[in-house]
Amino acid sequence: MKNIVLICLLSSFYFQLFAQKRLADSVSVLGMQIDSLKSQLADARRTWKKCSEQQNVYTVEMTEQQTRQAEAIKNWQEKYIEIQNRYQNLGDSLKRTLESTTLLQKVIADKAIEQSMMANKAALLAQKLKDSLVDYSENRCYIYSKDKIVCIELNDSLLFAATNNLSKEAKDLLETLTNQLVSVKDIHLNVKLFARSEQKLQDFLTQALSKGKSLVNLFENNKLPSERISLQILNAENAAIKSKYPIIVEITF
Repeated sequence: MKNIVLICLLSSFYFQLFAQKRLADSVSVLGMQIDSLKSQLADARRTWKKCSEQQNVYTVEMTEQQTRQAEAIKNWQEKYIEIQNRYQNLGDSLKRTLESTTLLQKVIADKAIEQSMMANKAALLAQKLKDSLVDYSENRCYIYSKDKIVCIELNDSLLFAATNNLSKEAKDLLETLTNQLVSVKDIHLNVKLFARSEQKLQDFLTQALSKGKSLVNLFENNKLPSERISLQILNAENAAIKSKYPIIVEITF
């Protein structure tokens, strides 16, 4: 009986030893697993920290890149708006230029028409005067039109003979001429007297002034307003218009 009790005690003791060993082994394994988990956790934390740092760097880079892209987009938008405004201004300028060109073309066309009408008017008046002075030959009275000017060149000997007073024939001619001009509106008479090279200046000026006044007075006496008549005394060699005879009456519209 004692042996059985002893055996039971020994069995219980060895079982406890075995259980304690198994428990110690389990605790040891568990400790190793915990250490492994701690190591993995530390590695995970380092990895997370590294990833977090990389993420921060990436976030900063992305933010900077987005900022640069936004600034670039803004610059391009501003340039686009500027280009649009330039094209708009260019279009407006071109439109104004076209309008100005059209207006200028119209003005030029109207001016050309006006000049053509004035030239035709001058030509008709010149022919009318020629017809009225048909009794006077071109050797004494030369009538022609140039652009919008009618020129009547008169032989000095026809008008004044040997004196500074108008002859009867000259008065008849000028009265006939004036009768044709009284009814013509918006004309101006410019009486020009040209000096001959052989004349002394003082003599010419005295004679020309006297003759010019005689002509102007005759026109005024025959109902041509004085404000529509002017008198010029010129040197034939320096005159812009070369006269066939020393006296010329220019009629302008």
